Amino acid sequence: MATFKTVILHIGINKTGSTSIQDALSGNAETLLAEAGIQYAGNFANHSVPLYTMFSEHALSYHANVRRGVTSGERLRALRAELFDSYEAILAEPKAGTLLLSGEDLSLLSEAAVSRLKVWLTPKASEVKVIAYLRHPRSWSSSEAAQRIKGGVTLEELEASPPHPWFRRRLEPWLSSFGRDRVAVFDYGAACRHPGGLVGHFSDLIGAGPALRGSLAAQTATNIRLSEEAVLLMSRLNAIRPLFTESGLMSPRRHLRERKVLAEVHGAPFSLSSQALDRVEAESRDDLEWVRDTFGVKLEAEPEPPQPERPIRITEEALESIAILISDLILMQKRRPPPSGFRRRIRRFRRWVNQRLMPRLALFRPRTKEAPRPRTERRSRPASTA
Repeated sequence: MATFKTVILHIGINKTGSTSIQDALSGNAETLLAEAGIQYAGNFANHSVPLYTMFSEHALSYHANVRRGVTSGERLRALRAELFDSYEAILAEPKAGTLLLSGEDLSLLSEAAVSRLKVWLTPKASEVKVIAYLRHPRSWSSSEAAQRIKGGVTLEELEASPPHPWFRRRLEPWLSSFGRDRVAVFDYGAACRHPGGLVGHFSDLIGAGPALRGSLAAQTATNIRLSEEAVLLMSRLNAIRPLFTESGLMSPRRHLRERKVLAEVHGAPFSLSSQALDRVEAESRDDLEWVRDTFGVKLEAEPEPPQPERPIRITEEALESIAILISDLILMQKRRPPPSGFRRRIRRFRRWVNQRLMPRLALFRPRTKEAPRPRTERRSRPASTA
């Protein structure tokens, strides 16, 4: 017997405001449950990692699992068992008629993985709805490129091979498993023009009331677009000091705080070159037509910033030195080495405290009072002499 009347799966795609939606939903989970009768599942704001790990055949090579050391079949099986137990417990004791799951990496699941997800969900829900936001390939590609540079890729690599959203490849597995009537697709650019913004648009889709829609929209964080200068610095740093080691672990010579610091570098908004974006759009033409024919959605390109001059005006040597300087300063703040002789002086100080100071302090400790002697044992006063 189904435990939920409806399960809503928000599958992204990435770079379409999924994090803003997830932060708003998880931050207002109690309000969502009380006012709209929708349960936002589990303790995760983003369900990408648990659900991708549970159902994908590529879970061992999944970036999140590699970084937390899940690199063997045995560890993966143990993690999957733990995750399945956690979600089975949620599904066994529903708190509302609708369950909501959100994870942009769900759009990366293969047809076999989506089929496994459907088999798992079907006995637990009377109806499953799938929601996806799509963004025009030109806008999506620049945003994804900036994200990949934050993840260690260089701008030169991305200009040579710019990222593509591949809409059909992402959505056909969901159409195959759930059917066209269960998959709803929306234009990200149009959704952002909703009076309540992207989160307000999503709130209307899931059937939240006006009060909840306002509280959700208030939670939306502004997504600051990286400047051209910030991206160039990150890219140069990635080239001369790679973010990750060959084993996939983060390099000890880098720190994640670099992203926040470099994101504060102001300048013109970043965009891939017009040549790279023209190539992405040309190679995505069939995808755009497929989205229009299948879902009746015509994706609109967002306004692009003016193209910056390349090569940049400062020399490559100066750019490298600035990037290294920023990285070194951050590492010094986080892992400042003790001054020369510091540990030796600490050992001397501890020895002096234990051998000299503590024995002297013991002389000044208050002595415990002795119990009063019985009256018979008390000495009598000596008799006074006349």
